Amino acid sequence: MARLKPQLPKGASFAHDAAIEYLSHRLSAFRHIAVITGAGISTESGLSDYRSPGKNKPPRPPIKHQEYVASAVVRQRYWARSYVGFPVLSNARPNLAHLSLAALHDAAGSRFRAHITQNVDGLLQAAKLPTASLIELHGTIHKLVCRSCGAYELRKTFQTRLNTLNEQWSRELGTYSYRPDGDADLDSELVHGFRVPHCNECGEEALMPALVFHGGQVPAHVADKATRMVEQCDALLVVGSTVTPFSAYRLVRLAKQRGAFLACVNFGDTRADDLYDVKVEALVGNAMARLTNLQLTGGFAVREGFEDVLRPQEDKLVRRLEL
Repeated sequence: MARLKPQLPKGASFAHDAAIEYLSHRLSAFRHIAVITGAGISTESGLSDYRSPGKNKPPRPPIKHQEYVASAVVRQRYWARSYVGFPVLSNARPNLAHLSLAALHDAAGSRFRAHITQNVDGLLQAAKLPTASLIELHGTIHKLVCRSCGAYELRKTFQTRLNTLNEQWSRELGTYSYRPDGDADLDSELVHGFRVPHCNECGEEALMPALVFHGGQVPAHVADKATRMVEQCDALLVVGSTVTPFSAYRLVRLAKQRGAFLACVNFGDTRADDLYDVKVEALVGNAMARLTNLQLTGGFAVREGFEDVLRPQEDKLVRRLEL
């Protein structure tokens, strides 16, 4: 594996030219490139991740699927934590990584047509990556489904209902931390008294986020679609992910078994480091902006809102992007 570790000046976040140029050169040989992304592409939008270098393990383990289904107390704890953490997640905006990936997809004749994300934050969609080309491997935080009747509800609508039932409770909050799925870390004693709305359709206390909990299974139709995407690619690019969950790692391993070229842009070690042909260790936002600039011929069209993302950047490589 060509393991490229750019040497960045203190305080800088721009990927070294040579590393990204080498990766771009290698990717240019392939016509059908699939992309897998993880929480690392959203950290520059202000969202936490799970496994960046130097990050301690979460102070409490995340709620598991069977725990959520089996226990009303666990569901109460989950929704109290989600109620507190959701505003941070819902107010996040796409960064250079999301916008660059969307720009790669938009380019005429683009070879980057298949995208599999482990993220539940919806920021790739906010960057205008078409949903038809995107698989949300672990679901989305922005919808709920009733386990009793199958009805759906938007998470932001449910947040309003939570707020109505828990106005007094919310005044007692102190400080907290949160996870990439909007799950805040609250003291157990604070959770008592939190009220959880029932389904508007059937009246049951059976609403569940439309995402894959730890210990849960990726729906078969989602896993199958992701498998087909990888089987059809001749190169696979992993961005901002350690691919620690088997649901993602198996796809990298499958691509390797089928002879695809494997590359990674990530800050820190990953589970698949021994499989990659090329790995660039860098903060992904500016690295992906640089890679996008190299992959697209003659610049690319201005994307609404992107000027404000680029304007504060002083590096000439980023200023060259006319997104």
